[in-house]
Amino acid sequence: MKLIIIGRSNVGKSTLFNKIINKNKAIVYNIKYLTKDINTSYFKWNNNYHLISDTGGINFKKKKIYNKIYNKILKTIKKYDIILLILSYKDGLLYLDKKIFNKFKLFKKKIYIIVNKVDNNYTYKIYDFYNIGVKKIYYISAINNTGISDLLDNILKNKNIKKEKKKKNNKINISIIGRQNVGKSTLFNTFFNKNKNIISNIKGTTIDYIKKIYNKYNLYFNLIDTPGIKKNKNKKIEHIIYKKNIKIIKNTHICLFMIDINLGFLKEEYNILKILIKYYKFTIIIFNKIDLLNKKYINNYIKYFNNFFKKKIYSYKNIKINYISAKYKKNIFNILKNIKIINKILKFRITSKKKKNIKNYLNNIFYKKKNFYIKKIKQIFIFNNITFLILYKYNIINNKYKKFIINYIKQYINILYPINFIFKKK
Repeated sequence: MKLIIIGRSNVGKSTLFNKIINKNKAIVYNIKYLTKDINTSYFKWNNNYHLISDTGGINFKKKKIYNKIYNKILKTIKKYDIILLILSYKDGLLYLDKKIFNKFKLFKKKIYIIVNKVDNNYTYKIYDFYNIGVKKIYYISAINNTGISDLLDNILKNKNIKKEKKKKNNKINISIIGRQNVGKSTLFNTFFNKNKNIISNIKGTTIDYIKKIYNKYNLYFNLIDTPGIKKNKNKKIEHIIYKKNIKIIKNTHICLFMIDINLGFLKEEYNILKILIKYYKFTIIIFNKIDLLNKKYINNYIKYFNNFFKKKIYSYKNIKINYISAKYKKNIFNILKNIKIINKILKFRITSKKKKNIKNYLNNIFYKKKNFYIKKIKQIFIFNNITFLILYKYNIINNKYKKFIINYIKQYINILYPINFIFKKK
């Protein structure tokens, strides 16, 4: 069964969505129009899988961003079986609620009216909401998790209900990250040749992350558009977005790190790069908006940034760097070529023979002189990167010798990208 949550802004749509899927997938905060795109996830109820989508707040005022949100919902509404229209007990029944209900009645879908925020003693009488024109209304408090089980039991009680098959996810994750307004959503849309994400010149248009399967040119992966990492006047929102981006980066195999070439590599870019280095992420640097540069100086910019990464960012001296215009789809295929190269490296698995050769070589050097012995080399899988666990005994290995061991192993296996090494005394 496919469900879609709709309603005006700030009625608790994303809170209900998060409670139903039992994850904090949608960012929730008391600010209007925080959700702008459609967020979709599976959830399990009574041993059956169903699909549910969260949407942006509907407003019929003549503003471009409102029109984009509304039109996006209209384009996708046909594929859903059930519409959940959320109202706020705190605000009472508003004219906008009635207008939304009347608009979506035309689609001849089953619409459930849900009054949220029934968690305080407000003056509105329950029967006022029946003026919307339905016989059955559900009263819940999404934040307190009350009334949701009864709601789902009633909606999904039909024996002939459609069951969704949860798709297995064995694809790699590729996320587009960077500060606000560098063109992340434009690049995301360019990959799919359609406006999957709402884009505008307003900073912070993308608030939640959006995931879509890319399946072209012998490449098959999850592409994730992320909220921009930038200091926000509202510190709590900034913190929520930062934590969400960290979680996405941890679960990402390849990061497409987007930078506005006109702004250059500033403090915010350094901070993002520190996170990528911390989690040993395979990264492709993408300098966007080359279409805004003076054509005479494009080559000078390219030389400068290529040298900058080779000389100043030691951890990423072998990094793949791309110069593109997402808006005009220029040099996009170069990104796909780099993804193919890194994807092959990610499949690397060290053989027992190579581990034995490495161990023997290092022990011949260090055992007698420095009195430590490498007992085992193991490849482990955490944070979707290449990680080696080095188990040793006797003396503690100092940083100087750790660096030697790391460089030797990287050269021996011929992988010059960031690799995570964990040294553990046994």
